[in-house]
Amino acid sequence: MGGRGTEVARQAADLVLVDDDLGTLVEAVAEGRRIHANIRTFLRYGLAGGLAEVVVLLCGPFLGLGIVLTPAMILWVNMVTHGLPGVAFGGEPLDPALMDKPSPPPTRSVLDHALVRQIALVGALVAASSLAAGLGADAGGADPRTAVFLTLGLAQLVVALALRAPRSSGWRWDERGLELAVLLAAIWQFGGVAVPGLRALLGTAPLSAGWVLICVGLAALPGIVVALGRRRSAMRATSGHAAQGRDLANERSP
Repeated sequence: MGGRGTEVARQAADLVLVDDDLGTLVEAVAEGRRIHANIRTFLRYGLAGGLAEVVVLLCGPFLGLGIVLTPAMILWVNMVTHGLPGVAFGGEPLDPALMDKPSPPPTRSVLDHALVRQIALVGALVAASSLAAGLGADAGGADPRTAVFLTLGLAQLVVALALRAPRSSGWRWDERGLELAVLLAAIWQFGGVAVPGLRALLGTAPLSAGWVLICVGLAALPGIVVALGRRRSAMRATSGHAAQGRDLANERSP
């Protein structure tokens, strides 16, 4: 204890509680797990988006679409998707389920094999949706480069929403930073197609309302898959905790 303990005890201790409250340990563990989870979430989000861009660039010419992203488009997508949403991920609230799990071993890398598999899956989904938009636009007489650009940026933003931490009941503005960041980023992404000055800068072309809706629908698919996968994992974890509770109750019963 930092307040009531002696100076000798404080100097010899590995951990000193300045407020003499053991509950501070729980709060510190919760904050550490929140930061650790947010770092892993941002890595999953950011690296998956970067992987999707690389796949789109590599596969576009083999599918007859040519170079589907200009350097300006790549910079724009990275700025929009990794700018405000990336900062907002750092302020995500704690998922209460994390406090029911054991602490990860100190030797485990933040970017472990499980996270790499998730990044590969999300990146493949975003790339597939973007390329599908480009192929459809090419066949339907719309500009495939613009369709890929719009779908690629929006798909990453929908994935960001799918990866957000659970919110408390009721509306709290301090927990809505990610949603506001995604909304602003989406406006900028649409602006790259709708605003004439930005179209000239990025090399995009106008899209009809129908093709915009198609791009939005394709962009939503990766996020839906991610959200369903997270829900399934949460249900599996809940059922596992319930089974452990029943086993413990049976062991204690006479």
